[in-house]
Amino acid sequence: MSGGQDAWSAFLHWMEVQRIGDLSGVAGILISVVGFAVTLWGVFKSKRAAQAAEEAARSTRDRMRLLDTAVDFSTAIATLEEIKRLHRTGQWSLLPDRYAELRKRLVIVRSTNPNLPDAHRAVLQSAITNLSELETLVEHSSKPTALKPAKFNAILSRDADDLVAILAELISAKTGG
Repeated sequence: MSGGQDAWSAFLHWMEVQRIGDLSGVAGILISVVGFAVTLWGVFKSKRAAQAAEEAARSTRDRMRLLDTAVDFSTAIATLEEIKRLHRTGQWSLLPDRYAELRKRLVIVRSTNPNLPDAHRAVLQSAITNLSELETLVEHSSKPTALKPAKFNAILSRDADDLVAILAELISAKTGG
């Protein structure tokens, strides 16, 4: 065993003379610094990827919200046209439910789109108010034949035109056109 111990002692003496311990310490520090730099680079890269994913998710949500809003506006406009037909044909008993349904849809559009400009919100509020007033007139009329469909339709036509204009603006703003 003494030959093994001599070899080991000689090896340790050689390492001491060559200052291998110091070199391995320096190498360890360099490896640690390089490893830390690589880790920081990976964290920065991951952060950029997470931000890009968050932006993509936000963009998708915005587009889905625009699609929902477009569907709601289109449905509201179609309902306004249906109400105008019901006015023309004198089907007054069907109208209060249609007014209420449309009013609710417009309230939902207004509520689910908090970033709408004040001018758009004012148009929605005006349409909601008009529908409420028409509903009251129809429900409280003792003589539905005395109601004036042309006057009602003129009001609703303005509301429909305003809603179409808002829808076109929203789509144009979101699509960059």
